[in-house]
Amino acid sequence: DGSPAIASRWLYRIEALRAGPIPRARRLAALIDRFEDTGPLTPLPAPRPTPPLHARPKALFVTDIEMLMRDPYSHYAKRILKLTPLDPVDADPSAAIRGTVIHDALEAFLKDTQAGKHRPYGPPARRRLLALGQKLFAPLLDFPAVHSFWWPRFVRAADWFLNEQKDRDGRFETVGLECDGALELEGLDFTLMARADRIDRIVSDGGLDIIDYKTGLVPTKARIEAGFAPQLPLEAVIAERGGFDGVPAAKVTHLSFWRLSGGREAGKIEPVRSDIDALVEAAEVGLRALVSHFANPESAYLSAPHADPELAAYSDYDHLARTVGGALAGGAFAGDA
Repeated sequence: DGSPAIASRWLYRIEALRAGPIPRARRLAALIDRFEDTGPLTPLPAPRPTPPLHARPKALFVTDIEMLMRDPYSHYAKRILKLTPLDPVDADPSAAIRGTVIHDALEAFLKDTQAGKHRPYGPPARRRLLALGQKLFAPLLDFPAVHSFWWPRFVRAADWFLNEQKDRDGRFETVGLECDGALELEGLDFTLMARADRIDRIVSDGGLDIIDYKTGLVPTKARIEAGFAPQLPLEAVIAERGGFDGVPAAKVTHLSFWRLSGGREAGKIEPVRSDIDALVEAAEVGLRALVSHFANPESAYLSAPHADPELAAYSDYDHLARTVGGALAGGAFAGDA
C-alpha cells in the first residue's frame, strides 16, 4: 500500500542457508496471486431467517421492542441466537457504563430520600450524592478519561439534579425507582416487560410522570410520534394498567427525558410535547401489530428493512447480516426493504 517493505528476515535466513532462492516459495506466491483474481462477484441475497415459533420470544422488554422495529435481524441475533459481542480487551469504560453508574447513584440517593432518612436537597444532600457517586466511580477513576472528564461532569449533573429536586418538592412524589413492570397482551400469548427509571406522581391531580434518565441523545419528537422510540409510551401503557410493582394504576399525563450530560448545560428536562393519550393508544396498537406479525412463522427477521438511514442505525450484528457487503455490491438488498 505504498509503504516501504522488505522480505522477512526469516525468509532471508532460509535462502542464505540454501545458498539460493526457494523455488517452492515462488510457486506458492504465484498460487496466491491466482486466488486473489476471483473474477466477477455475485452478491448473495439478504438473510431471511424464519425461526420456528417455539424459538421466538414470548416476553420482551420495552427496550427490545425498538430493536425489533428498527432492525429485526439484530433482534434475531441477540434474542433468538443469543449472540453477544465481546468487549475489546483492556478497553476503556464505555459511555454505557457511565450511564449505569449515574443511574445507580441517583437510584440509591432517592431510595434513601423515600425512606425518610434525608432531605432531597441542600448541602447535606449534595455531600451524600457526591459520596454515592464517588463510591460507584471508584473502580473506574484509574482511567484518565473518567478522572478528568466523567467525574467533573457527574458533579455538575448532580448539582443540577439537586436543584431540580428542590423545585419539585411538594409538587411531585416519587412512587417508583428502577421499577419493574409487566403486562400480558390478551389474545397474543405475549408479555411486555419494563423497568422504569423513575415514576413520579403529581400531587395536585394524581397523574403520573414517567421519567427516563439520559446521558446521551434524546429521541426527537418526530421519531416518538412515528413510533420509532416507543419506550416511554409503552411504559405508560403498563402504568395505566397497574402493571408496575407498587404503583397503582393511574392516568399518565407526562412523559419526560432528563438529560444528565454534565456539560455546559449540566442537565435539562425534555418533556414529550405530544398528545400523551394519542401516543399511548398508538403504542399499544403498534405493539399488538408487531407481535402479531412475528407470530406468523413465515415472517422473516430482515436486516434494517427501513429505507430511512436514521432508523437503520449501526448494529453490532451488521457483519452477520452482510449489510456492508450488500451496500458495496450496489444495493443487493433493496428488494427486501
